[in-house]
Amino acid sequence: MITKSDEKSLSGLPAFSAVAGLGALTSQRSKQEEDDELLILITPYVVRSSERTEAPEIWMGK
Repeated sequence: MITKSDEKSLSGLPAFSAVAGLGALTSQRSKQEEDDELLILITPYVVRSSERTEAPEIWMGK
């Protein structure tokens, strides 16, 4: 499973940050990226009972 997220934010004075020239002085922009990976490994193995040594009989018919 792979997850990727990007976050952009603008903080500052609401009216002045939209004005050209003043926006750079009165606001701050930030960008944050995050990548996550999750890997699950499963190892199968056979569990045998110590009581039974032979395979069970299977009867098939019509």
